Amino acid sequence: MSCKWIDSTLGDFITFKNGKTSPDRNDGDLIPVYGSNGIIGYSTKNNAPENSLIIGRVGSYCGSVYHSPSNCWVTDNAIVGLPKHDSESEFWYFLLLTLKLNSYRSGSGQPLINQTTLKSISIRIPEESSVRSEIGKQLYLFNQKVDLNTQTNQTLEQIAQAIFKSWFVNFEPVKAKMAVLNSLSPRERVGVRAKEQAELAAMSVISGKDETALKQLQAEQPDAYTELAQTAALFPAAMVDSELGDIPEGWSVSQLRGLSEKISKGTTPRKPDISNATDPSIVPFIKVKDISDDGEINRGSLENIPSSIHEKALKRSILATDDLLFSIAGTIGRVSIIDDDLDNSNTNQAVAFVRLSDKEKFLELCLLTLKSKRVQEEIKSKVVQGVQANANLTNIGDIQVVAPDDAVLKAWKKIIYPLISEKRNLSCLNRKLSLLRDTLLPKLLSGELTLPNTEEA
Repeated sequence: MSCKWIDSTLGDFITFKNGKTSPDRNDGDLIPVYGSNGIIGYSTKNNAPENSLIIGRVGSYCGSVYHSPSNCWVTDNAIVGLPKHDSESEFWYFLLLTLKLNSYRSGSGQPLINQTTLKSISIRIPEESSVRSEIGKQLYLFNQKVDLNTQTNQTLEQIAQAIFKSWFVNFEPVKAKMAVLNSLSPRERVGVRAKEQAELAAMSVISGKDETALKQLQAEQPDAYTELAQTAALFPAAMVDSELGDIPEGWSVSQLRGLSEKISKGTTPRKPDISNATDPSIVPFIKVKDISDDGEINRGSLENIPSSIHEKALKRSILATDDLLFSIAGTIGRVSIIDDDLDNSNTNQAVAFVRLSDKEKFLELCLLTLKSKRVQEEIKSKVVQGVQANANLTNIGDIQVVAPDDAVLKAWKKIIYPLISEKRNLSCLNRKLSLLRDTLLPKLLSGELTLPNTEEA
């Protein structure tokens, strides 16, 4: 089909209006409330229909762009954009992203963008609405897949955290056994029946299944039932005192430094060294701002440094695959892990890194320990307040890790490793999908690349 491109302005295709004062918001409500920085809460009211475009109007997020597939409320910090052809909303969302609307801001103090400015912005687009709609739909497929993978990752993280908390924080399988034995007389506790009851209680805690469900599992999946029983049998039925309080008998508490080959942090390169370097800046340089709250490292925001500086002045902080990162300045306590694509990257002094002596054995245990509420609160309690809040490497090395015996740790890894591995794989896939989308985006929106069965006239 023929695809002719025309020159126009945004105002010919999108109706703009300012948002309104934010309504009452409650966590249990379903309608998203958008400000200039995206969703800021939920309400029972809406002032914009589905497929609305939201543009940050004022402040540091001036010019930001969001797309709401559902009815929403847009606050007075943002502008609502309503495409005149509803089926084109995805196309206009991606086009607005490429326009870098923040560059159209005005005001010497508070940045501001207004409707008049938005309406006047020049654009070049396919003339046919059907072509615009199809371009938007194809690009949006990438976003949908990324969103689905992100949701899956959130579920995987929640499962991993729940199992970690049950086994290594609350010691639920151990306490379940103890509760059964403590309900029996001393004579009854030494019998085979007592052991079976205790292990059944541990099986229930580990699997989340009640006695009826366990019997069904035994009948329908005998191998799975046997494996669960073997795992439950590994847990002791007593607690002993430790520096962290009571822990399961036979387990230990180790300091993170004792499990590590290296604990260090980075350095900011000197400006003269950067200026005098003759080789290109190709080595990724990770800062706290690049690490999200959920531990994802934003590859798109990474700065690069020259290899000569990386290999000499910053040699001590060369990162390797499976190094654990922990932010120790500014925003304290962000935890991440170095994937293969960031092997041989570097970092600055606001990020500590931990290289375990036995990654195969302790990686997942230490990763989830660093994310745990106990460790997060402990490190933040030791922060030195100054111009910028800081923790130090001693604090990181002092972190205590509850370590089970080898048999329990092996059983733990058999459950947790697939969860963590799948999460890392999906994050990698998301990066590839995002890169492909961002590569196609300007080509499709400029006419350099056309969809099947279309050609530029």
